[in-house]
Amino acid sequence: MYKEAQTSMVVNGERGEAFTMERAVCQGCLLTPYLYLFITNVMGYMVLDPSYEIEGLILLDGRQVWDQMFANDTILFLKGTINNL
Repeated sequence: MYKEAQTSMVVNGERGEAFTMERAVCQGCLLTPYLYLFITNVMGYMVLDPSYEIEGLILLDGRQVWDQMFANDTILFLKGTINNL
């Protein structure tokens, strides 16, 4: 997608020299929200899929929590086990 795109960075208010992008997504890219939705949607299904055997954090009242996703933030609450890595 960014095969021939060039960008530059602003550091301390001064724009640096332009360079060709090789990978990553720039901040403010219109594609970023869609990429986030696609990735978190798949990750959410993977966390809840029993075949992956991912263990969530068990709260004091017995409920199990795996993740919290809102806007562009994701928090995973997982037991500290080797399988959860």
